Amino acid sequence: MSLLLLLAAALSAAPSTPPAVPLHSAICQFGSIYKIGSGKTIIVKRFGVGINSFQSNGAGPKQAGMALDFIIANGGETGAVYGPMRSYMFPTDLSNLDRLGYRWQKPQADPGGFFRVLSDDGQHELFMFRFVGCAKPH
Repeated sequence: MSLLLLLAAALSAAPSTPPAVPLHSAICQFGSIYKIGSGKTIIVKRFGVGINSFQSNGAGPKQAGMALDFIIANGGETGAVYGPMRSYMFPTDLSNLDRLGYRWQKPQADPGGFFRVLSDDGQHELFMFRFVGCAKPH
């Protein structure tokens, strides 16, 4: 029991840093493909990590976050989402993520992965997208 308390104290005292990406994951050189419930295909071009507050007024505590820079296939519309966890993502724009200092890399294969995007107040699910595979070169 005391070991568990010691571990919890150590974790809570650790500085808030972006999560590390596992080295064993396959990189999707041409993007990661996800499907939305409506059947639309999203291609994630870049995956980002950073630190910021996810409260709408920006007053909350800073925490590690992730972001996706994507394009909607067959439409060309671009978009971005960010959040502290996969099930709690919010729409944003790339200029906001750049201003916040997000660092970008190519997306990785994400078998079984999903992202749930919520309204600004976090009360309503806007859409969810699930991993399909890595994109192929044109």
